[in-house]
Amino acid sequence: MASVFTKAAAFVGPVLIVALVYWLGHNHAEAKGRAEMLALKIGWEEERRENAEAYGKALANALERSRREMERANAVSAAYAENRKKHAKEADALKRRIRHVAANSSHLFSSDFVRLYNEAIGLSGDALSQALCALGPAGEAGTAGTSGAGQVDLFSGVSEADLLEHMVRYGQRCRKLEAQVTGWQDLEKTWQ
Repeated sequence: MASVFTKAAAFVGPVLIVALVYWLGHNHAEAKGRAEMLALKIGWEEERRENAEAYGKALANALERSRREMERANAVSAAYAENRKKHAKEADALKRRIRHVAANSSHLFSSDFVRLYNEAIGLSGDALSQALCALGPAGEAGTAGTSGAGQVDLFSGVSEADLLEHMVRYGQRCRKLEAQVTGWQDLEKTWQ
């Protein structure tokens, strides 16, 4: 009997040792795998946190830059509106002065003068300009055309007051455009 037990112990002993070593190895490998998986999860979470922080900082910077640009745009807009008010007041004052100056003058410009003036400001193809040039004195129909040999230079019916009032409107337009361009240039400087 002792030999059966000895044989059984000789067989079971190594099997138990192998099972114990396998169990210990399996537990060790499982614990090591869990630790590595936990380390990976911690790394991923750390990376996600860093990405979220970087995104938050970028978003905060973009919002701050947008706020500054909006403030600058509002300032440019306010300056433009103020310029328009100033120009309107100046135009009103000029119009009052024109009435005073025109009251003492009865000068009318020739149709050739009006035609050249319109060409100089880029209105040479304007139908109104052509119609004015086709009218004779006091708005009567006459012969239009350019001045030349044998032709009479007709009056256009445009007075000094008309010309000055046009210049006030044209000046306002030029100043408005200049203020717009200057405002856009100022705004562009903040974007660079």
